[in-house]
Amino acid sequence: MTIIVGIACKHGIVLASDSETTYGFAKSRDTVKVHFVEFSNGVVLIGESGNAEIASRALDHFRDSAKATELTDYQTAADVLQKAIWKVRGELLTTHANCSAEELTEIIRRQELDFAFLLAYFSSEKAYFFTARLSTGVPSRTHKHYAVVGCGADLGTYLLEAHARPNLALDLATTLAIYVVEIAKEHVAYCGGPVRVGILELVPLRNIYPEDEPLICRALQLPQDEVDELAAIIRGVEADTKADHDKLLGEQLKARTEKIRKELWDTPHTFKNPGTLY
Repeated sequence: MTIIVGIACKHGIVLASDSETTYGFAKSRDTVKVHFVEFSNGVVLIGESGNAEIASRALDHFRDSAKATELTDYQTAADVLQKAIWKVRGELLTTHANCSAEELTEIIRRQELDFAFLLAYFSSEKAYFFTARLSTGVPSRTHKHYAVVGCGADLGTYLLEAHARPNLALDLATTLAIYVVEIAKEHVAYCGGPVRVGILELVPLRNIYPEDEPLICRALQLPQDEVDELAAIIRGVEADTKADHDKLLGEQLKARTEKIRKELWDTPHTFKNPGTLY
């Protein structure tokens, strides 16, 4: 399991993930879950969560098909991903004696074969997010400027709803994505290991941003030492903030408790006959 966080920002898309993979009782903390996939005329970002072995088969099919495919509109990459997922579903159907779709869904659930993808890319300089699962097979577009998949999705969505404003600067969006993954690692089981970050950035051909200057998309793998440094800063700030919050809350509760205790102590009370209390 895992968490994949995607944030669309001003001139960029950021995808961040943890790096922990669980195999039974064994854990690996060096898994790469954010990938760049090249089409004939562009590049997309995709993050994977869930069953790593089955997801990698779908990802291989996706890569193979993408090489010979031209991105013509916002739906193209999602359509290619859907075909890759259905190819894996077909392989599983063959393995299980051409069972029905309902039986396959039950096999995926029972054998924990399911995975989820978060697909992100630009089309006509607009950011798009699609999520897709093996169990459903159909990519679904996310109409917000952020998206989260994996076992930490509920917590990640809650944090992004609170902090992810539209059109954030790229550096701030990158820091926020790392922050969300770090919080998930602290509170969600099966999220762990170093944070990984991939970025798609829209840049002008001549390093300026005039209104009529065409933008091109470039792929950036944020160096791991920079990610680790940012993650360490975030953990330190989070610890200091929590300590300050706890101290302030304790002082406020103490003052309020003392006030209530004094009021109760100083105010005379007339008690009813115990037999008439109820």
